[in-house]
Amino acid sequence: MTLIPDLTDLLPAAAAYHASNQPPEHEVLLAAEIELTQNMVAKRRRDFSHGRQCAREALRLLGKPPTAVLVGHNREPLWPEGITGSISHAGPAAIAAVAHKAELTSLGIDIEFAEPLDQDIIKMVQRDDETDWSTGSDTKILFSIKES
Repeated sequence: MTLIPDLTDLLPAAAAYHASNQPPEHEVLLAAEIELTQNMVAKRRRDFSHGRQCAREALRLLGKPPTAVLVGHNREPLWPEGITGSISHAGPAAIAAVAHKAELTSLGIDIEFAEPLDQDIIKMVQRDDETDWSTGSDTKILFSIKES
C-alpha cells in the first residue's frame, strides 16, 4: 500500500524530497543522532531513524553528503549550513524535503492520517479566532499547516 504518492508536482522545483512508506529493518542513525535517541522509547526511536534516513536521502538528491540531522530547542531538525527543510512521519510512512536557503527561505511538509484530532489536541492547536472556520476535518488541516 502506498501511503505517500509522488509529490514532485506539488513541491517547488528547488526542493528535493524522499518519501518512504516502510521503516528500514534496522535503525540508520549516525553517532550524534544515536546520542540523541538514548532515552527514546522504541517506537519514537524507529520513527526518528526513519525520518533521518529520508532526510539523508533528500540531502543526497540535493548534492549534499550524509550528515547527522540533530534537533533544536523546539524539536526542529537542524539542517546543514545553507539548507532548509522539514521531516514528517505518520504510521509506517516518513518524508523529508530540503532545499538550499538561497533558493527557498523555508520549506515545511507534514503527513497525517485522514482522521479527526483528539479534542485535547484541538484545544492546544486551535486559537479562539480560528474556531469560526476550522471545524471537523478543517481542524486536521489547520494542525498540519501548523506542524509544517
